[in-house]
Amino acid sequence: PHDTISELLYLWVGHMKLTGNAFWFKDEINVKGQPKSIFALNPRNVEIVPSRTSKIAKYLYRVNGNEIEIDPEEMIHFKRPNWNGGLLGVG
Repeated sequence: PHDTISELLYLWVGHMKLTGNAFWFKDEINVKGQPKSIFALNPRNVEIVPSRTSKIAKYLYRVNGNEIEIDPEEMIHFKRPNWNGGLLGVG
């Protein structure tokens, strides 16, 4: 809520170039599926928990000693191609 779209996109480019992944958390999603805010998360702090029935069971975000579970519907995951498959992009 405090950053501009330019700042969000600047972070997105940096995360994609450095790690091959960018994660946006959609906060306070309304009934139409629109988030009130979008937060760029540090890719180094995000872990993807795979699912046997769907691709991703959940995301774990670790920050300041806390672990936050995030539903896949609340996350936008951008990734560069990974020729070995997998859930993460290659930087």
